Amino acid sequence: MVSEFMYISLLGMGFLLMWMEVLCSHKEMHALKINAFAAICTVLSGLMGMVAHMMYTTVFQLTVIVGPKDWRPQSWDYGWSFA
Repeated sequence: MVSEFMYISLLGMGFLLMWMEVLCSHKEMHALKINAFAAICTVLSGLMGMVAHMMYTTVFQLTVIVGPKDWRPQSWDYGWSFA
């Protein structure tokens, strides 16, 4: 839950910084600094998105393994989409 919130907030912050660069920066050096911070925010957002996805899949797998037999799929043959 925290990683999803961090993912969305960092993505939003990167978006706002990019718009600030376009609209508010009059000097080239300030624009480059804002652009660097926006790039850092978007990269960290991508990393947090990957962490959130890994946490979700791990919890799903543990729920299926540890949970009751009713929760388990009858067949694990999903084809190419879950390779």
